[in-house]
Amino acid sequence: MYIKVYSYHVRPDKVEKYIKIQQMADSIYSEYVEKTTLHLNCIEDSTKWTEIHQYASEEAYQQAMEKINAHLAINELYEAFREVLIKDSEITEENYRLIDI
Repeated sequence: MYIKVYSYHVRPDKVEKYIKIQQMADSIYSEYVEKTTLHLNCIEDSTKWTEIHQYASEEAYQQAMEKINAHLAINELYEAFREVLIKDSEITEENYRLIDI
């Protein structure tokens, strides 16, 4: 299993717009790849959000991303997403693999 983790800070007055953007993006992703997504909101810092996406494999993710990134609406959604973030906040991205122990 291949896992992508993103963290960023959303402006408190833009949470509803953020959620709508995420719903639309998930709809586009679901056209191209099967995945499970968790959206986490930090209790100690309500501006901090984390997304955890689980894919069957890195290969499945890479193949889907080629198609997703070519989708015109996804670029518009990304720009809208950037607008709901706290100014100058960083988006962190990490890659993981699930290890059965």
